[in-house]
Amino acid sequence: SLLTNHSDKSLKIFSNKRESYFEKSILNIKTKDKAIGKVILLRNITPFQERDVENTYFIATVSHALKAPVSAISKILNQLEKPENGQLTTEQQNHLHQLNENIQQLNKITSELLNVTKNMD
Repeated sequence: SLLTNHSDKSLKIFSNKRESYFEKSILNIKTKDKAIGKVILLRNITPFQERDVENTYFIATVSHALKAPVSAISKILNQLEKPENGQLTTEQQNHLHQLNENIQQLNKITSELLNVTKNMD
């Protein structure tokens, strides 16, 4: 099946109670006038695969950790903007507007981080 499966995906092999990942290359062996066989080279890419998993987990953890405080700050800002809290000065309104823009940017960044981790799986 290694010779017939021409997939570019890495191979997962379980050995010694551990899973390892390999990249496969198939080389043709030839004499001057004819092909006499094939050699399959497997390159162990397990450390790279493990690092990818760790990076995905880290990004997901950070983005989830940012979501809660950003959401809480956004709710507080919305409360401050309500008319029953009194009239705000122009300067205060400008500050709230800037804070809201920054919160929207943080929400966008955390959403993009979450999307990246979903696409990495």
